[in-house]
Amino acid sequence: MNHDIGPDVSKLEAAKNTLVDKGADLKDRIRETATDMKERVVEGGTELKNRADRLKDELADKAHVGAEKLSEKVDSGLNHAGESMHQLADGIRERASNDSPVGQQLNQLASTLDASGSYLAQHGIGEMQSDLTAVVRKHPVAALSAGFFFGVVLGAVLSSNRE
Repeated sequence: MNHDIGPDVSKLEAAKNTLVDKGADLKDRIRETATDMKERVVEGGTELKNRADRLKDELADKAHVGAEKLSEKVDSGLNHAGESMHQLADGIRERASNDSPVGQQLNQLASTLDASGSYLAQHGIGEMQSDLTAVVRKHPVAALSAGFFFGVVLGAVLSSNRE
């Protein structure tokens, strides 16, 4: 029996080299697949960020348009309230006489209503907010007192409505 191990070793060596080559190829394909997946994830993240930015911009635009429409409606309501105050002042003046102290007080009330009505009709909500902020900063104690008084009166009115 001639046991020549030379050809078997060369076959094993060839099989080993084939396995090493296939292993290297597999390693390369895994790296390529991982790199490709990484790029897809990055692209997907970028696309998602871009969509989120567009959505944020669209929502901001819609909120701005909605705020403008609301401001216009409030300004229209304030203008209407100012006109109603002028009409009320005119009605008070028609019925009041300057001969009596009550008539003089009513005329003073009518003048105050006219001035308030003019303010409401001529100023938008933004201007009123600025004016109110200036008054509160100039007179903080009086503003707090007025707020407290208004809260007490509102609370009394609301609690009396429940009964």
